[in-house]
Amino acid sequence: MIPNPTAGNELSTPYIQKRYNNALDYLDKIYLPELLTRISFRALIDGCYYGVLQNVSKTDFVILDLPAEYCRSNFRDFHGNDIIEFNVGYFNTIIDDEVKKQALKVYPKVVADHYRRYTKGQVKTAWVKIPTDIGFCFPFSDDGRPLFLDLIPATIDYDQAVDINKERDLEEIRKIIV
Repeated sequence: MIPNPTAGNELSTPYIQKRYNNALDYLDKIYLPELLTRISFRALIDGCYYGVLQNVSKTDFVILDLPAEYCRSNFRDFHGNDIIEFNVGYFNTIIDDEVKKQALKVYPKVVADHYRRYTKGQVKTAWVKIPTDIGFCFPFSDDGRPLFLDLIPATIDYDQAVDINKERDLEEIRKIIV
């Protein structure tokens, strides 16, 4: 973080120095290396990272990771931000009712309300749009697919070729022995 006091103010002024130190402490609490590594890792594996800001205040910064298999991003807002859609059918995978209630408390109000309306039949779609002021996603590629997805068939072919070569080598050894 680079201090940039306004004209006529100096960084050595006590209140500016206090605000700067508070900002540094806040960034230390977020622990950016771990946060950014987690986001990058999920984006690399799933093709996109989906998250929701839970709490942002002067002392707290809490992000909820959304399960990628229940998220999509087909639209953008006027500023070019991805609009996350979350499938509330995710909560139907939670069998224990007490755990489901706790999960609904953790998720944003817009998601919990949509789930309740969905289970009552008041809305037809299980997909709820999360507001862009709390929801964000980081796609790893343009199409949202995992980066190394195209390598899976080649890896399977390679494994099969290695097995075939092993069998061929064993057959050659048998011929030599016979």
